[in-house]
Amino acid sequence: MRELLLCAPDYYGIEYEINPWMSRARGAETELVKSQWHGLHKRLVALGAKIDLVPPQPKLPDMVFTANAGLTVGRQFIPSNFRHQERAGEAPHFARWMESRGYEVLWLPKELYFEGEGDALFGGDALFCGYKFRSDIQSHRAVADMLGCLVISIELVDPRFYHLDTCFCPLPDDSAIWSQSRRCLQMSDNVLAAAGEGVERTTPDFDLHECSSRATRSTGDARSGQAPTARDLSLFS
Repeated sequence: MRELLLCAPDYYGIEYEINPWMSRARGAETELVKSQWHGLHKRLVALGAKIDLVPPQPKLPDMVFTANAGLTVGRQFIPSNFRHQERAGEAPHFARWMESRGYEVLWLPKELYFEGEGDALFGGDALFCGYKFRSDIQSHRAVADMLGCLVISIELVDPRFYHLDTCFCPLPDDSAIWSQSRRCLQMSDNVLAAAGEGVERTTPDFDLHECSSRATRSTGDARSGQAPTARDLSLFS
């Protein structure tokens, strides 16, 4: 059974602009957001996932993107060091929630930006890590040392796809899907080999973040969020 962490959109809204998709002028349709979130929750339960809920917090609208909160491996949790100050307040709430449930919380040095499972995705035994717009490449070595795992760094080149999970999705069968790698990813032959069998997606799916998906058992559940990690508690956005 997959165990997933969600956060209800009680305080969700476009209160600032930190990526090309955000617009305070357009804002968010609150009732539609809530309806979509409840639909996602219902779908995940139907697929057999166990859902945990972290309490939403006022003035932290992006807590709904729980994948960005940190990285879980077994009973260890590495909280994010967010690049943007607007999101920095999320980290203590997620860390306390994890600690209260028996997770060992491992903090990275404050000067290393790292945005959790938004930029760190397990594919088999390898941890694929994105860098440039949110996470620092220097954080990859620190995470590798903490976890004792192989880390494969991937440069993101399109600011619209600022997290790795928006354009790259490892799958449980040691394959992966990715969105037009030459447009948003710098993927060497070694990275492509490590990703295994792959499907390269093209527009219009590319612009809809199709690779932003969660695999539940053998079923890929596409949504606006986070690619699979084969670990105990998966963060979800």
